[in-house]
Amino acid sequence: MRKGTAPSASPCERILEADPAELMVLFYDASLRLCRDAKQKIARQRCDDAHRLLVTAENVIRALSAAVRDDVFPDLADNVSRHSRFAFYSLLEANLSLNPCCIDRAVRVIAVLRDTWAEAVGAARRAVRRDRRSLDLSA
Repeated sequence: MRKGTAPSASPCERILEADPAELMVLFYDASLRLCRDAKQKIARQRCDDAHRLLVTAENVIRALSAAVRDDVFPDLADNVSRHSRFAFYSLLEANLSLNPCCIDRAVRVIAVLRDTWAEAVGAARRAVRRDRRSLDLSA
């Protein structure tokens, strides 16, 4: 979240105020929420609702994978692509079989991708702050 944004900001406000790196984290969070909700719908035998949630989660994962530029970080893009494909196909299998174990498999991978991305965003921010401080001291 950008400086000055209240932690209790609405989801729309958070999206509108987020930079591209933060958006990636927010969308990973959304896919995890969709998966959790789909599992609940499956448990309640609300298959149409579970299907809708899983399709949306699949689309989010595909979009996140496509957002990583392979011309800048080819190894990273390849790694994210492989993990994203695994999560996508696990969600697809869950959608066909209504098996919550398939969702759990996808969630484990999505959570690692999300946490890794969030850690990278944090590290980049710390580096920028450190560079700004060093520039201020040298002036």
